[in-house]
Amino acid sequence: MQRADGEEEKQNAEKPFSSPDAMDAEEVKRRIREAMSKRAFPPAMQYPESNSPSGLLNALFNTPVLVWVPECLNREQKPYCLNPGCKCTPRIKEYRQRSCEDIDARCHLLYVKYQCCGTREPKTCFSTISEGYVQREVRTMIHFPFVTTKKMGVSKALMEMAHDGMMSANGLSRTVENIQRRREKRYYNLLSLFADRVRQNQISNPLYAAPMPLTVTQYSTQQRVVDRKTLRAMWLASTEVYSSLCEQVMKSLDVRKVLRVDHSVKYCKHLKVWTGSGQRESMKDAKMLLLMQNEIGQIVGRRLTRSENHEETRSLLTDVKHSLLSDDNNPVYIVSDNAQAIRNMVNSVFGGSVSVKQDPFHVMQRIAEKIKASAHRKAIYKKLKAAMYVVTGELRNPKDMAANLRAVVSAVKPTDVSCSHAEWNGCVESNLKQIERGDLFVEQNSYEEAGEKVSVVSTSQLEGFHSALKRLVSRSVAADVGLRILDVFILDHNLRVGARYGRNPAFHHADFVTIARSALVCRGILAESPQHEFVTALLSTPLTPPQYRSATPHDFEFSRWQLMFDSVRVDPRAIEAHLKVDYEPATGFSLEEFELLRQVRKEQHQSGRDWASAPIVTTILFNIVASANQNPHVKLKRRSYATIVQKLEALSPSSEMTENQRSSQVPTKLFTVSHSEPPNDESTAHEQALQIELFQALRAVKIITKTKQTFCLVYDFASSVCIRAVLSALTIDEEQVAMPTARI
Repeated sequence: MQRADGEEEKQNAEKPFSSPDAMDAEEVKRRIREAMSKRAFPPAMQYPESNSPSGLLNALFNTPVLVWVPECLNREQKPYCLNPGCKCTPRIKEYRQRSCEDIDARCHLLYVKYQCCGTREPKTCFSTISEGYVQREVRTMIHFPFVTTKKMGVSKALMEMAHDGMMSANGLSRTVENIQRRREKRYYNLLSLFADRVRQNQISNPLYAAPMPLTVTQYSTQQRVVDRKTLRAMWLASTEVYSSLCEQVMKSLDVRKVLRVDHSVKYCKHLKVWTGSGQRESMKDAKMLLLMQNEIGQIVGRRLTRSENHEETRSLLTDVKHSLLSDDNNPVYIVSDNAQAIRNMVNSVFGGSVSVKQDPFHVMQRIAEKIKASAHRKAIYKKLKAAMYVVTGELRNPKDMAANLRAVVSAVKPTDVSCSHAEWNGCVESNLKQIERGDLFVEQNSYEEAGEKVSVVSTSQLEGFHSALKRLVSRSVAADVGLRILDVFILDHNLRVGARYGRNPAFHHADFVTIARSALVCRGILAESPQHEFVTALLSTPLTPPQYRSATPHDFEFSRWQLMFDSVRVDPRAIEAHLKVDYEPATGFSLEEFELLRQVRKEQHQSGRDWASAPIVTTILFNIVASANQNPHVKLKRRSYATIVQKLEALSPSSEMTENQRSSQVPTKLFTVSHSEPPNDESTAHEQALQIELFQALRAVKIITKTKQTFCLVYDFASSVCIRAVLSALTIDEEQVAMPTARI
């Protein structure tokens, strides 16, 4: 027999809460019902000092409470069911509370958990603070004051403070200190109020004995500040949309006069990856930041590259090609610090429709940096600038520029140069050839836009952006944190510069995500402002995930290998069952991937074949398992050959688990490899086709140098897998599969 709703609610309310400073279950139930009866929505934080002075004095130091009951405005004060197509009236399952972080204090969030009463199975449960419920209605989305995770919540005001901290040079260190300062300040204000009430009680009763208040240490322990790691993780989750918005804004920008291209190593030096062993290392496959900028200084493209190679640069040029507005009456130039090196590549992308120009700044820099004395170097730099530019800021014609430059460098004494005479002459002659060829000259080097002068052949704006980014990311940060900071900075920079030149409305100091949310809420209700109109047009197309790397021949094209090794079978249940770990590094390889790599490498050695130590075979096996994974909660991704080789270096003998650390009941064999020799040495048509395909795939992986030796190893591995799938197969035993789990 089912219990009545009242009895069931009482039993659910009496369930103990795990937090040591949790409220009593009956008090939680009472406050929620009181808020329901008063229709207390929008909610307001209930501070203990606002209660009646006749209460207990030590109650002043209690935790503030916020009661979230948006369903109180509905009919029968019950929420709408979240199950698709279900129109039932959900029943109360549990009165719940959650500890949430605000700036001045930690608070209790009280809410109700409901259960579907429809006929569909299973009868799911939901709470009024779940993402699906909060975002279902505008009023709940506007008034819900927290950003929640599975176990906690952080107020939006605190997230704003965390955002400001992450976008500063000091990171979250000062933010956590400010939160601690605010909470200690609140303690002393409460202590003053405590003393005042004691004084009033002693006036009315001279024999009144005052209780002892909490000490600042006790209060700080009760109101301990959330750690930086948790705050950083929540910031990453709450700002994820910034990366897609940054990508969308860059795609909407125009290049009308010039596209500036420049690489920089300053930013990537601070990006770090934490390995599975907890060590910090630099990103070996992302050494430089490639940026492309239009004439007014907006960033239209960004990539992380291994070097100044043409493959990755060409890929980004192809992506931004649609932004160039070039015609016969309006030529577009591409300005680089090394025009001669990229000219052929640019012509292959744009087909001669754009011209490549050399940046004068780097010409002057290459000559001036070879001068010994700093004072003399600055004087030479000024003379070089006067030799290239006229008073109005326009570039001199190539003939006059070359003559003036020769006059300046001829006045330099050999003793003032810090390099050899041959190197000095080579540098001067190389730059003179570029000048005489016209690489530094355009007919009109400046024009006016929105009342401001804009230079064409110059990369000083891009150099300034790199310098500002260097000041912002002046500390070592995780790669995902650094990339998010880059996206937020680019988004803010592009909108600010666009407003300065009249290409988009001025957003001033408002948060772009808040403006976007406001545009969606106000659409169709209020007249659109220029800001809302711009945001609505921007969001009219689906947001795309950010792209930080370019797909080049350097990467491991697994699709080609997957067709050749289609006889390898992986049981998805085995992946889920044997990669259960409870820790994940901040970025880079997940711990599941490290465990998979360690196990694959171990069993590869145990095979005893010639390919037992071949990293290319490790890459193939690793990607086969990653491709077969169907569980999104298991963090497995396909990885390139270069990445696998890099991570193999971290698998030192000391990092491997001992047999005592493993469960004796868990088998350690993941793959079963069987091999049989062919009956004769004759190659079949299938074997010849496989040999051709293997060799072509190996040649595509340019990072491999000894192609022939590697081919022999991979073919020996393939002969055990693909040629005779019946006798020689690589399979996974569903009953004996095991992957050792990491012990943290």
